[in-house]
Amino acid sequence: MVIPSIKPNIYENEQSNGLLYVASFSSVTKETVNCAVEVLGESAFSEAQFLDLGCGKGKALLVFAKFFGVNQQFPAIGIEYDPNLVSVAQSNLQKCGFARGRVKVVADSALNLLTYVSSETLVVYLYNSFQGETLRAVLNILCEIPHVLIYVDPAEKFRLDDYGYKIIRQHRGRYNANTWLVASSGL
Repeated sequence: MVIPSIKPNIYENEQSNGLLYVASFSSVTKETVNCAVEVLGESAFSEAQFLDLGCGKGKALLVFAKFFGVNQQFPAIGIEYDPNLVSVAQSNLQKCGFARGRVKVVADSALNLLTYVSSETLVVYLYNSFQGETLRAVLNILCEIPHVLIYVDPAEKFRLDDYGYKIIRQHRGRYNANTWLVASSGL
C-alpha cells in the first residue's frame, strides 16, 4: 500500500527529497539481510546494529526482529520523520510482541542517525526513502562507520561509487520493491 509521506515543517530541508512510502516485501528483507549475514559472518552480524532509515510502518523492522533479531547485541532502530507512520510502526511492533528494548522506532530525520547508533558496525536498510541532497548527506555520515548497506529500489545507485561502496550482490526484480542491492563500506 502506498501512502503519501507527510512532511512536517521540522524537516523542511528534506521535504523535497522525501518519497512516497511503500512497504518492503518480507522476502526481500529476508534475502538481503541474509546477504548481510554472509558478508559480516554470524559473529560480527550479531554485534552489528540494524538501522532502517525511513522505516515507514516498520515492516522491515518486524521481519528483521522476527528472523534475525534474537541474538543481536544492540536494538534494531527505525528512523522515520513522518509522526503518523511512526505511530503505526510502534503499534505494529507492540501488536507483534516486540519489546521496546529489542526494536525501537523514533520520529526523527535520517540525518540524525548517529544519535541512535550504539554499535561499531551497522546493517543499514534503505528502501529508497529519500534521494538527492538528503541521500548524499546520509551517505556522508555513513562513510565514517563500517556497514553493510541494503538499498531497495536503488534509484540513485550511481552515487555509491562516490562513497567507496563495494556492491556485493544485486537483483533486478520485476518491480521496484524487489529490485535491490547489498553493498559494503569500510569493512
